[in-house]
Amino acid sequence: MSGYSSFANNPIINLDPDGKDIVYFNTQGLESHRVKSNTEFKTFIMGSAKAGDPKISVVGWKEVAMPKIIEERTQSGEATTSIDYQENDYVIAARTGYFNQAKNAGNLNLYTEGGNAIPKDAVQAIPDLDPTLVKAVAMQESHLGTTGVTDIMQANVLGDWSALKSKYGLTKGESTSATNSLYGGIRLLATKGFKGGTTYDKKTGISTFTFQGWGKAAGNYNGGGVKNYQENVTKMQDNATTPDCTDYTDECK
Repeated sequence: MSGYSSFANNPIINLDPDGKDIVYFNTQGLESHRVKSNTEFKTFIMGSAKAGDPKISVVGWKEVAMPKIIEERTQSGEATTSIDYQENDYVIAARTGYFNQAKNAGNLNLYTEGGNAIPKDAVQAIPDLDPTLVKAVAMQESHLGTTGVTDIMQANVLGDWSALKSKYGLTKGESTSATNSLYGGIRLLATKGFKGGTTYDKKTGISTFTFQGWGKAAGNYNGGGVKNYQENVTKMQDNATTPDCTDYTDECK
């Protein structure tokens, strides 16, 4: 193990407040530590049960992908590159990273819309979720919270409440934070990806579960109330660009 492991193998950059902006999130989706910067933007999650206090050591912490910058909210045509649209990028990265990590480890519990457990092998077969897709769904649903909405994925809307939502940590009628909205919303999105892919053989009594793709999941997430929902989300994801300093702070302009 490197003697510089406590500084992510780069003691100069990670001791310099202008070297890296690194944000660490615990398993509850809450920020544990931040190294301020204006030049680089990274998110870390706990990749091991041995992960300790990131203020002391980063052993056991794992970097996860950041979402890209959505240039325009397709449905409304609003420009979405200003700083306020990127405020939830770190928690989107963390929640998506934890989702993928649990899925790949076989620890993710998903359910059908009817509330039945989806077999773990079918869950593990889901492709990794792209944080930019999550961001695009949140952009479509809530303008990424720029209007003051904290339930950025509209995961806990009372008008379409179902018992399934309680399985994903949501409580009927309760105000939902951005991190809890992402936790529940991402799992609801995955559930929607199985819509149309679940079959039951009466002769054998066996059900099969086939994930239909993240694009279909996004289309089903809306439920049909918004015209061209899937196309709008897909366009935002496909046209997203790599972030730079100006997307997150005015200090580098």
